[in-house]
Amino acid sequence: MPRSPGRKKTHAPELSGRERRFIAEGHYADSMIRTVFCDAESTIELLELAFQVDPGYAPVILSLGSVEYQRERPERGRRVPDSPAMLRRPSMGCLPS
Repeated sequence: MPRSPGRKKTHAPELSGRERRFIAEGHYADSMIRTVFCDAESTIELLELAFQVDPGYAPVILSLGSVEYQRERPERGRRVPDSPAMLRRPSMGCLPS
């Protein structure tokens, strides 16, 4: 299914950590609504977008890992939390240095 005309990639490196988290939360929330309507393709696309925007957002990490297990790709599911982006230092300032 092609991407809808209004939806664009939202990854922008110039965004602050809080802005990236806000966008990722929006994609994640939208993916949960799409799940209710059994729109698996859009759900997965939104989870992947959220992960691109903020790879440290735990709900997305868990959801993407679960999706990979459900697709019978457990090795890939285990790699989601181990991705290089997960090793970055938190940028939101909510954790002690």
